[in-house]
Amino acid sequence: MNRVLGILLAIILFASIINLPMNVRAADPTMDGHGLLGEFFKVEKNPDNRNDISVFKFDDKRGERAVANLNGDSFIDIFNEFSGTPDFNTARFTGTIVPEFTEDYTFSMEGDDGFRLWINGELIIDFWKQEWEKEQVSTPVSLEAGKHYDIKVEYLQGWGGSWLRMKWESASQVKEVVPESALFLPIEKLITMKKAELTAEIQKIDYLLKNFTDKVTIKFMYPNRVP
Repeated sequence: MNRVLGILLAIILFASIINLPMNVRAADPTMDGHGLLGEFFKVEKNPDNRNDISVFKFDDKRGERAVANLNGDSFIDIFNEFSGTPDFNTARFTGTIVPEFTEDYTFSMEGDDGFRLWINGELIIDFWKQEWEKEQVSTPVSLEAGKHYDIKVEYLQGWGGSWLRMKWESASQVKEVVPESALFLPIEKLITMKKAELTAEIQKIDYLLKNFTDKVTIKFMYPNRVP
């Protein structure tokens, strides 16, 4: 039994120092479970009147990826990747948010272009317009420290700049961008990610057992042997 465990340990250590010729999906930056799940959609170009926002829907999904938080970084590259253009798109970000203090929190958002914010199913910011750089502030929301609350952000992008910034503040929480540490991916996404991670590890071990067991066994049984 000890011999088998030793061989498995040696294989795992060996795996950490070699490159495997396998098609295993690389981990996303937020695979630790933090962040928000972003879903990205393409929309039709609206008429000449910028006030007509009826085209900004969520029917034509083009892709999804996790984002750390909404800190003002541009979405242009993401829209280019998924829909082929940075103009006339929408996005939806979902997950949970966990406050540090049991207090009333105020949320503020600013972006290019419009947005909506729900906390625990309640719409607290509604700025669904093709306008930009106009900060919107919510009414206070009572939150309990350490508790997970559902969060959803919807975003519309006409043309030009493409970004969102979400902040929060309370009596004890200074006003700042909501950090990645306070945001968590949806549980169903976490389960999918962990399954993928486990599958990748199983594939790695299976590959090593098939291709390197003999070499590791010889090294384990005869550590001083010269090849």
